[in-house]
Amino acid sequence: MAIKKNQHYVWRHYLKPWSSSNGRIYCARPEGLIYTSLKNVAVERFFYETIILDDVEKWFVVNLIKQFDPSFNGPLSDIYQFYQWSGKSEKTRKTAIEDFHTNVEQHGIEFLNHLYKESYLFLDHEDQKRHFCNYIAAQYTRTRKMRENLYLGGILDYGLDMKRLANIMHLIFIVVIGNWIFSKAKVEILKASGGLNFITSDQPIINAKGTSSLKEEPKEMELFYPISPNLAIYLSENREGVRHLTKQEVKLFNNLIVTYHNQQLFASQEGHINHFSI
Repeated sequence: MAIKKNQHYVWRHYLKPWSSSNGRIYCARPEGLIYTSLKNVAVERFFYETIILDDVEKWFVVNLIKQFDPSFNGPLSDIYQFYQWSGKSEKTRKTAIEDFHTNVEQHGIEFLNHLYKESYLFLDHEDQKRHFCNYIAAQYTRTRKMRENLYLGGILDYGLDMKRLANIMHLIFIVVIGNWIFSKAKVEILKASGGLNFITSDQPIINAKGTSSLKEEPKEMELFYPISPNLAIYLSENREGVRHLTKQEVKLFNNLIVTYHNQQLFASQEGHINHFSI
């Protein structure tokens, strides 16, 4: 089987609701607006390739894991062992983490289908809820935006080459953020109204309580995730149910997507993003 070279850091299936029947999507980039195939957006050659860690980097990861609550030790140790295993051959180095995300996405198809119907009753089942929380955390942390935030240091300036640690770190954050969602977060479904649709981006999940400064640690976490031009979910500790948004509220959320995106914005219609300056 051929090794998959072009690896998407935003799931193609997730973007389908913004695409046309022929699988093309409006994408705003710094170079301008294009109308292109889903295969051509949020993709990079061997984006998830495993970097073999040296002894200092291994020591750092092992000791970082020890700093978390002891209840995390098992899942985080499993992640570390998986990452170590992924470096055993050329094929696993280039495809193991990509395959990891493919497995997470298989659960995501089911969750999105429920959410499109404005239902989240699947969260009443513990196993389903756990998979959902890991899915959300993976979509949040797997992106180029998050990787670049790590490169730039900010609050996570460990004095190491974080480019080499990017993939193991994003796997660790999946466990940590997934646990927060599982233990504390509630789900609210947001419905766009007033004639304005949601856009999305190459950072499809954002912390609506975040900060634009990498030197300032967010004091709260509330995750906003548009799942179609008409629907989004909001994960917080105190809001749940279904809420109809005004046109102004949709605009505010779209502006947050623009603020926290990396290089690409996506919309179902040209007019929904051609006025944004990126």
